[in-house]
Formats: sequence, C-alpha cells, structure tokens
Amino acid sequence: MPAQIRYFPSQEDIKIIKHSITCFLSNQNSLYRDKMLLDIRSVLDKYGISTYNFDTFSVHRTVEPGLSFIQGKRRAEGRRCSACGSDIYRIDSPVRILSIREGFEDRVTYGCRCGEIFYRVEKKQ
Repeated sequence: MPAQIRYFPSQEDIKIIKHSITCFLSNQNSLYRDKMLLDIRSVLDKYGISTYNFDTFSVHRTVEPGLSFIQGKRRAEGRRCSACGSDIYRIDSPVRILSIREGFEDRVTYGCRCGEIFYRVEKKQ
C-alpha cells in the first residue's frame, strides 16, 4: 500500500485560525464565534487532520461534520484569567467559555479578551 502524504497547514492557514480566535475574543459575539469555529474546521478539513497544536491551545475537529473546538493547554487555578487577572464569573467579564469537555470532572477551556487561552477543571455539583 503506497504511503499517504499529509501536508501541514500553511502559515497563511495558521494565521487564519489565530486571527479568527483573536477576533472572537476581542468582539465576543455569536457571529464571530460561529466564524471562528467554521474557520478552524475549514483549515482542519483542508489538510485532512483532526488536531493542530499551538503553544497554549490546540484546535480539534469533531466526528460530526462542520464542528470544531478549542482546548487550552495552560491550567488555571482559582477564578481569574491566568494572564490579566480578570474574574471568570463576573457578568461583565472579558472571559468567555470556548469549550467544555465533559467527564467525571469537566475540563472547561476559557479565552480572555487579553488573548490568553487556558482551562480549569471543574467538579460536577
């Protein structure tokens, strides 16, 4: 069986993912969120990969068509953004939930307007 060659995303495609995430974190509205998730999925589909790793987070595509999610790599303790100290749970917080991986304990990935992406492990109540 011949080897299958897989190409990594180009620098331009990597910039598209990063820019989409930055735009959502800056604007924090549903249109930017939907665009961010579609851009991520489009790039992953283009290269036939399910995961791409960045320094502080990774992007993934799901089994279902058209869906993607972001997973943080830096763990935060407490209820504050690990970079700027913004409270995660305030109603006017610049921090937004990017994804939740449910399990015995939920792994919740957050993104802050300051650009930080991090996760917390949250116990079920």
